[in-house]
Amino acid sequence: DLTEPLVSVAGLPGTSYTPAVGLAPETTYYWRVWATNACGDGAYSPVFAFTTRTVPTLLLVDDDDNEPDVRSYYTDALDALDVAYDVWDTEHSDNEPSADFLANYETVVWFTGDAYGGTAGPGAAGEAALIAFLNTGKNLMISSQDYYYDRGLTTLMVDYLGVATVTNDVAQTVVTGAGSALAGLGPYTLSYPFSNFSDAVN
Repeated sequence: DLTEPLVSVAGLPGTSYTPAVGLAPETTYYWRVWATNACGDGAYSPVFAFTTRTVPTLLLVDDDDNEPDVRSYYTDALDALDVAYDVWDTEHSDNEPSADFLANYETVVWFTGDAYGGTAGPGAAGEAALIAFLNTGKNLMISSQDYYYDRGLTTLMVDYLGVATVTNDVAQTVVTGAGSALAGLGPYTLSYPFSNFSDAVN
């Protein structure tokens, strides 16, 4: 008999199954099946096992809508630094990671590239998830030139990212850190693989 606690029991009409509850990382799970039909129940199969993978500490949120696709700028940098990561693609929508999903990670890097027109940057549900994530002491970096254009000045921007003012579409080419968190960083020259409609953020 299995001695581990049951995670899920289900009757299936087919040959595949996705549990309704999330599985813990780095955990071994055991499973078995039996068949049933009008003639009765069959015997249990042998017990099989699988182990879930280690979840990396970083989640890369691809919100660029692939016009152009700039993901490789981020993945190439992370690969060169030998940083493990998962990727979440919003697919030109507000299909964004939930607070429960974000809780698996220590750092989120969210980029929008040249995306604009309504869904650049986190939407209301995405911002609420990021606020819950940041409230646990975790880390966020957002790279976007039209987050403000599409979403306006939001609670996440003001209360969590420290944004005081935004001047739209100034075409920034250099950025320099200021204030207690960013003083001493830069100046950095910015390079754009798309039209530069970046903002000035204070």
